[in-house]
Amino acid sequence: MARKFHNSLIMSDNKQHFEVSKHKDYLYVIKENISVVHPAYRNDPLNMYLLLGTHTALLLDTGCGLYPLKPVVDELIGERNLFVFNTHAHWDHVLGNEEFGEVYIHTNEVKFISIPYNMSYLKDSQCEIVKKYEEKTF
Repeated sequence: MARKFHNSLIMSDNKQHFEVSKHKDYLYVIKENISVVHPAYRNDPLNMYLLLGTHTALLLDTGCGLYPLKPVVDELIGERNLFVFNTHAHWDHVLGNEEFGEVYIHTNEVKFISIPYNMSYLKDSQCEIVKKYEEKTF
């Protein structure tokens, strides 16, 4: 269930972590605030882009991996096939990759997403949400 807020959809229930904005009939921006992970990150929001074609959709980046992104994307793409690309290998762009089958990234970045992602540098964060990373293996 989603509720309309201006030109944005605020996702409720399990999807409340994301804000989805429709910019064109074929373009959605999915926003995720990364300052909830650590106050040092002040570049909110992180934007992920979803482009819809007639038969195929393209998702650019998968976010922080704290909450399920795939149900949000699936609701927007309908029956379209999905391709997922990471723009680069920073944690806030790739930690949602595990939800999607095949994810593409530039060949120079493959080595960074092919090994477990070390999130230990967040251990001093006072944000409770960081504990969600203890449950995951990236």
